[in-house]
Amino acid sequence: MVKIGKADAFGIVVAVVMVGVVAWWGVEHYLWAALHFKQGDAAVSPDRAYVAQPFTQDEGELRPYGSGVYVRRRLMPWPKSTLVFAAYCRHPDPRVEWRSARELVVHCEVAEETPVVLQAPGGIEVIHADDGRDRRGVVAR
Repeated sequence: MVKIGKADAFGIVVAVVMVGVVAWWGVEHYLWAALHFKQGDAAVSPDRAYVAQPFTQDEGELRPYGSGVYVRRRLMPWPKSTLVFAAYCRHPDPRVEWRSARELVVHCEVAEETPVVLQAPGGIEVIHADDGRDRRGVVAR
């Protein structure tokens, strides 16, 4: 019979927990990606701290089957993405660009209803540009 010391047991527990966390993250990412499809190119902020990416929204979100822009830390996994803009955009798909490290512009010609601008992480201001005009949206909380 093999004896396992306390240090070995601790290492085994840590390894099992790490494998569990990675597996959980993989399942979360897979489920999220199954409901949200990319709708354009991602844009990295000038300070390279954040990434903004347009995705479709599923039926349970603010604008079911519409477009959403999600922001995340550049080096963080997808489950940490935050919805910052939602609307029904006409074709072409919404486009995102950074004016500065804390100012994100979403280009979206709205087809119907009012776009929703949500609180963005890190003090980022989200601006909706429609027909060449900038609109600072009302922030929903």
